[in-house]
Parts: sequence; C-alpha cells; structure tokens
Amino acid sequence: MVRFDLRLYNYPAERLFKPRQRLAPRTVPDYIKEALLFKESEFEEINEETDVIVFVDYFSWELGFDNVSDIKEYIPSHEFFNLTKDTDNKEGIVKVMTSLKYLFASKRILQGLVSDDTVFSFHLPYLAEASYDLECSLDLIYRAYFKQSLQILRNVLEVTLTHAYYALNDMDYHDVLESDDHRIPPVKEIIRFLRKENLLTPEMERKIFDLYKTLSGAVHSEVGKLSSGQYSMTYNAFLEWYRDFVNVTQMHFKIIIRMIEIGI
Repeated sequence: MVRFDLRLYNYPAERLFKPRQRLAPRTVPDYIKEALLFKESEFEEINEETDVIVFVDYFSWELGFDNVSDIKEYIPSHEFFNLTKDTDNKEGIVKVMTSLKYLFASKRILQGLVSDDTVFSFHLPYLAEASYDLECSLDLIYRAYFKQSLQILRNVLEVTLTHAYYALNDMDYHDVLESDDHRIPPVKEIIRFLRKENLLTPEMERKIFDLYKTLSGAVHSEVGKLSSGQYSMTYNAFLEWYRDFVNVTQMHFKIIIRMIEIGI
C-alpha cells in the first residue's frame, strides 16, 4: 500500500530562532509549472516522462520514491476507480483517473515539502488540511454528495491561502492556537495581504475570486447545487465537480509554487 507519512528530515537553520528567517526564494522552472496542468491520458501511458510524474518528482526526488510505481498502485486500488468498472464512458474513465492523479500529487508533494519545512509546511497544518479536503471532496462525489463535494473545494482555497497568510506573519501552529482570536481573517483581507507580499499574480487573484464565487453557490445551497435533486446524479454533475476539482487543485499547487518563489 502506498504510504503518505509526513516526516521532517532536514530542519532549516532559519527556523531555529524567533523571529524566524524566511527560506531563500527559489525559482521553480517553467517546465514544472506547465507540467501541473495534467493531460487527460490513459492509465497505460503513465511513465517517467508523464506530466504528473515530472511534477511530483521535482518536489519529492530527495525522498527516493518510485512515483511511477506508486501512482500505478494507487489509482487502481482507490475506491473512486471502481466507478470506471461499471461504465464504457471512456471520457469519464479518463477524468476519474486524472482526478486521482491530482489527489496523488497533492499527497506526494506534501511529503516533499514537509521533509525540510519548505514554505513552513512542517510548522503549520494548513497545506496538509488542503490535501485532506481534496480527498474528502473526491470521496463525497463518489458517494453522490454533489453540493458537499463543492463546499469542501472552497475550503481548499481558504486553507491554502490561510497557510500563506500565517507563514508570512511568522505564526506557527502554537502561535495560532494561543492567539486570542482563532478566527481566520476574511478571504478578501487575506488576498489584500498576499497581494502586498507579491505572492499572488493578478491572473491568480482573478482566478481565485472566480472559483470562490462559483463554489460559494454550493456553500449557500443554491438550488442548482443541491444533492437532493436529480441533477446531482447525472454525468453533467460529475463533469462540473471534475472541472472545479481540477481548477482548485491547480490553484493549490500554484500558490505553493509562489510561496517557494518568494521565500517563506
């Protein structure tokens, strides 16, 4: 069974004293940014040069994982993959596999980030929470909880942005826990702060607001997002979830990349 244990292997000297120093900015190559837009492909096509493998290898190569072998074990063993056994809808089958690629990537790159506390990922739990939320969203759509699966995707955006916000304010888990007010600032306030810190590009900011607005329809139980309606049981509902799942996961990765590039 593929394991996703989170362990700290190399403690950065910058984290030893408070106020902590940020890690030095590091440029993420363009080919990695392009690779995160995983192509929809057949399971048999996965190899060392496949975009998802190129992407996760970049973040986890020091840990010695065989990511090709792991993902080929992970996808067929996942219960979500069972959906492909009862249909001849080839488009749907490929989209199920692609969503599992994104989930695998979220878990595997998190292991690489935590291993040396890149972007404060050992000190704060929010990137791990985002990965759990992605898995929860996938599990909910598998069980036909359409509205709830979209609600969780909005959470992914919120906790990923929150991670950047607290990290740039040099607040770790215990600082947040001991603060007088545990409430996370409103998303608009967080985004204004991250804009000032040059973390978000204008295009990313626009995309975040568009996604947030779309997913808020599920949070506020708009009639078209209800799980109790027939709409939630159609292939079109799956396609809507898939589109939002992919877009949110890509944004999750893009924010992580920007954290690396500005140094956190």
